[in-house]
Amino acid sequence: MGKRYLALLLVLLTALWGSGAARAEDGDYDWIRLQWDGSSWAVPEGTEVLSHLECDPWVIDSLRLPSSLRRMLPESLYGYSGSCLHIPEGVEEMEGWCLNYSAVCRVTLPSTLRVFDGSSLAGAESVRYVRMAEDNPYFMVQDDVIFTKDGTTLVYYPPDKRDLHYDVPRGVTTIGTYAFRGNDWLVTLSLPMGLTAIERGGIEDCGRLEAVSLPLSLERMGDWCFSDCVSLERVQMPDGVEMGERCFDNCPLLSGREKVEEPERASERDWYWTWRDGLISPVNAGDRVPIYSQPDEGSSVLFRSACGSSVTVWEELDGFTKVGFYSDRNSESMETGYVRSDQLVRTDAWEPLFTIVRVMPRQELKGSLREMRALPTEMQTTVWPQGAKTFQVREVTGQWLEGYWMGMVVEDGEMWVSCLDGFPALWLGDLMACYRTWTGDDRTLGMVVSDAPGNRVNLREKPDRSAHRRAKYFTGTQLEVLGEQGGWYQVRMVDGTEGWMMKDYVMVVEQEAF
Repeated sequence: MGKRYLALLLVLLTALWGSGAARAEDGDYDWIRLQWDGSSWAVPEGTEVLSHLECDPWVIDSLRLPSSLRRMLPESLYGYSGSCLHIPEGVEEMEGWCLNYSAVCRVTLPSTLRVFDGSSLAGAESVRYVRMAEDNPYFMVQDDVIFTKDGTTLVYYPPDKRDLHYDVPRGVTTIGTYAFRGNDWLVTLSLPMGLTAIERGGIEDCGRLEAVSLPLSLERMGDWCFSDCVSLERVQMPDGVEMGERCFDNCPLLSGREKVEEPERASERDWYWTWRDGLISPVNAGDRVPIYSQPDEGSSVLFRSACGSSVTVWEELDGFTKVGFYSDRNSESMETGYVRSDQLVRTDAWEPLFTIVRVMPRQELKGSLREMRALPTEMQTTVWPQGAKTFQVREVTGQWLEGYWMGMVVEDGEMWVSCLDGFPALWLGDLMACYRTWTGDDRTLGMVVSDAPGNRVNLREKPDRSAHRRAKYFTGTQLEVLGEQGGWYQVRMVDGTEGWMMKDYVMVVEQEAF
């Protein structure tokens, strides 16, 4: 009996080892090395599972996926910097967070796709336009919103879809997992009678959402379904709804439902969202603005800040604004003080006309290096196939762009290296070229580029230097070109003010090709 049991145990162990080896083989994917075909980067044909690229994806601004591809794993295109992505026919599965931290604006999905939900594109906060083959038997797209084919589940609402209000269509019974996650445009949302469920995180992190009416038919709300909706003030809740954990976590303005369980977490979030959202703006560009210890001009002066300096806005007071600032550019500790409100510009109060995705700096930076933050002392010099250095934008901070210096080495048609670590800053005046995301129209968009970081450019009523000055704008302020005359552009600024600006101080920003 002992030998028989021993033999049986060996058989079982062998079977388990074999299945374990198979599972390991199924889950242990090789890093994928991209190939350069002379015009774009491509994942090699024959690849069936997209795991991780053997490069930093944020240096890739265009990518061709192979017809052999069947499955995309989590974060397989993490940080991908291209504004457009075409998922080829044959792909059946897109797992969660495939495009986390990517810059994708337009996504085209195939007819073969069958495994997909809101988590598949979660973390890709720039997505605005979605297309899908009409013969997909599982999903359909209406006005860039993805539904199941029968229309009963709203699967995905793009985070950069810019409607202030959305009526969920009649017939929808379920808001899917992470369906609305990360949309910071919606202010109000109407849900239809007949809706029975909102899945986990279904309306999570919608920062401007103020009001939503939940229908009497609602039966169930998943975990975190309204968490981080920091502007949410009003929710009409029917009785008897089964609620998951922390449905209204970090909704500090909401009364009558749940209190914020982690106030310290909310304060951390406030710090993040207000980070450097103001610029010091004296009457004359050469003046320095005092930052006081108290909201009183009679109090001690902590620091005198130059025109265009970035600050963090904490609180609006009567005639003063509480700000966070760095008295030393290399300091890691932020100080707080008070600035007269009329000497501060709130940069987050202007809705941007476009998003900058990459720039090409001048080969030899001149003039403003002293104004720049410290760049890495050792900088690897690599080039794109186009032959120009590039700078991948991660954040626009006043007159500065923050991101990564990028480049690559090509050997035998394959990419080997890619990106330099760190977040150096580049003054906008040192740009040779600038590229923005595709906006879906033919408008000519651009931005102010002055001759020095502390100077502002005049906007005049007429194309004449002696004409009345309507306003003055910092470098980096976005605008739309309406016309031109001689050496002047007729422009509409991001805040809606119209006038004329000299062409020497306007950079027209080209859009990425789709």
